[in-house]
Amino acid sequence: MVNNKKENKKSTTSAMEALLGSDLNTSVGNNASTSAVMKGKDLVLLYFSASWCPPCRNFTPKLAEFYTQVCTTNGVEILYIS
Repeated sequence: MVNNKKENKKSTTSAMEALLGSDLNTSVGNNASTSAVMKGKDLVLLYFSASWCPPCRNFTPKLAEFYTQVCTTNGVEILYIS
């Protein structure tokens, strides 16, 4: 079996598009294509949360700090799903 990292990233993007759709909300009122968001990512984490949930409200700022410090420079993307 040949392990082709480029092919794996392409299939991951296709799988994410199949799972999440072709466009993602990147911030309030902004959209980007799923393939653009996934480009160059080695790991994608799905974070399911709710704004009304006290534990979620406590954890989300910590996750945002982790994202800024670690994920942005290491090929990791976190998708917030509410």
